[in-house]
Amino acid sequence: MAPGSRDIYGPLTREEPRSQFKFRSLYNLSRQWQFDTSLYPVTSIPVQEIPSRLRIDTRLGWRPNRKHDLSIVAQDLLDQRQLEFPSELFVYAVPVRRTILLRWTVRF
Repeated sequence: MAPGSRDIYGPLTREEPRSQFKFRSLYNLSRQWQFDTSLYPVTSIPVQEIPSRLRIDTRLGWRPNRKHDLSIVAQDLLDQRQLEFPSELFVYAVPVRRTILLRWTVRF
């Protein structure tokens, strides 16, 4: 923090992973079925004591016609629970859980 700064949070709100990458695979199994995978290797955030990790998300989608898309999505397959530092509005890291959801999209 610069001398004379009035930033009450100091360096905590500006700490970010040193590197982040995203590898994404989109695969059409057939005309109606898709399988997508994303990998996110993220380095640690020492100030917040958040370790480096690898996040893997997957999606299996079925599109029976042009208007409907039904998907099952799994996020954070490797970690049941980890800490993330979501934005500058938060001073402390918050726990984020593995998520599995069913999504139905209708296009008009």
